[in-house]
Amino acid sequence: MSPAPIAPAMPRSLAAAQAGDEVAFADLFNDTVGDVRRTIDSTLRNPRLAVDDVVSETYLRAWRYLPSFQVRSADFAAWLCTIARRCSIDAIRKDTTARTELKDTDWWDRQTTAAVSDGEGHDLLHDAIRALPPQQRRCVLLRFFGGYTVAEAAEMLDISTSACKSLQLRAVRGLGRHLASEEGMA
Repeated sequence: MSPAPIAPAMPRSLAAAQAGDEVAFADLFNDTVGDVRRTIDSTLRNPRLAVDDVVSETYLRAWRYLPSFQVRSADFAAWLCTIARRCSIDAIRKDTTARTELKDTDWWDRQTTAAVSDGEGHDLLHDAIRALPPQQRRCVLLRFFGGYTVAEAAEMLDISTSACKSLQLRAVRGLGRHLASEEGMA
């Protein structure tokens, strides 16, 4: 089954927009903004970051680089979504709030409380995370509760990606040991 075309008039609108027609670019915006917004939403996964700001930046970059875009079948929307993903990643990197929160000792308490329901395992997990060394605790919180990739967490922790992977492995093993010892005591 072949994918449906994005919009039948897109190639004509695209050619006009590449020539500098702002109305044609507005038509392209209306045809693609839903896909771009979904891409940004799925990439950001962080309510602190404003989706509308990233959408705006995406279309500003698209307008700036539109003359260099080479028209091929229906990949204009894919090109826009690539720009949207890159703008989203830039927004995450610029988010100094996440870096500042690492210094906030209550941040990880709020994250674990929000992420784990008030079920019976909440206290055990909270205690296990609290028992980790600070760097391992930050790594676990960024990776599993913050939703950051290894590369993003490594950048926030100011370590290499391989060091972040090792740190995460040691943290998960430490959590396992702590939870197993708690389970044996119950």
